[in-house]
Amino acid sequence: MSTIKVKGSYKASQNFVEKGDDISNNALNNQVFKQYYNYLTSLNNKTNTIILKLMHISFLDKYLMNNNKCFKSFTKKDIISYINDCSKLNWSISYQDNNKFQIKLFLNWMYANEKSKISGVDLDD
Repeated sequence: MSTIKVKGSYKASQNFVEKGDDISNNALNNQVFKQYYNYLTSLNNKTNTIILKLMHISFLDKYLMNNNKCFKSFTKKDIISYINDCSKLNWSISYQDNNKFQIKLFLNWMYANEKSKISGVDLDD
């Protein structure tokens, strides 16, 4: 059974964007979400695009939290395990590819902002 929790992720992302609700059960992760949201907004992404991007990050957040990790404590192995678990879900190949792409963009942003020692490029190894 997968440890990826997708139910409610879109609504949580929508409430985060529209109402300022917390999106994660972890305070540190919520700070990262807010900073990433500000970054996405600065790129002039449309609201629905931001919600969808954050939804994919929310999948990762829930996965990490279920494995007693957060955005500050994950490893490359955790991200690879997440991607492997996603491949077992009943998602189309294009949806899986988009999910991986969004995670890589997020990791690149985290790396560039010194929030992680792992970048999305590291997943290509």
